[in-house]
Amino acid sequence: MVYLSLGSEIYVDGIDTMAGRSAMIFRQPLPERVVELWQMLSKLTDQAKENLDSYLDLRMSGIHRLIWAELIKETGLNLLQKPGIVDVRAHEAVTWMRQNLDKNISLDDVASVVHVSPSHLRFLFMKSFGLSFRDLLISMRIRRARALLIGTQHTISEIATQVGYNNARHFSRAFKRAEGLSPSAYRDAGIQVTR
Repeated sequence: MVYLSLGSEIYVDGIDTMAGRSAMIFRQPLPERVVELWQMLSKLTDQAKENLDSYLDLRMSGIHRLIWAELIKETGLNLLQKPGIVDVRAHEAVTWMRQNLDKNISLDDVASVVHVSPSHLRFLFMKSFGLSFRDLLISMRIRRARALLIGTQHTISEIATQVGYNNARHFSRAFKRAEGLSPSAYRDAGIQVTR
């Protein structure tokens, strides 16, 4: 599941659409194709921004938001419906987890960082994201691995370490279970698509 954030940062699997405003995170599933299009657009926009002055950069940001609004409209999502708002402590926990994905992360560690009990943090994750701690951690690791597989030339073993797996075989099994492809097959498929 992908979450939409309306705020000043990218949150768990979220998309930053209104930089500079106070953050609200909506638990709104987005079709995977919309997310892929958005990521591709973001990459192209970032590349174009390197050569723009501040006025054109500002115009690009506006165009970026207009395209995003059209993508949302095309999916039929109604952002005015009552959203599930993510608890601040759950957001803080996810931010810390994202920054420490290369480490061995336990529920107890994360709970102590956000000053709640492990059982309460488990409840907050389920309420905010509809996922258990374990499923959320695996999802975050697999997403980071997908980006590294397509965006870098790192070995599978290096990527496994960067996303918190101590051994490449365990990482490969977890990745295949989540994505239906081995990491190397995923990388090969991604390279063929981008050519």
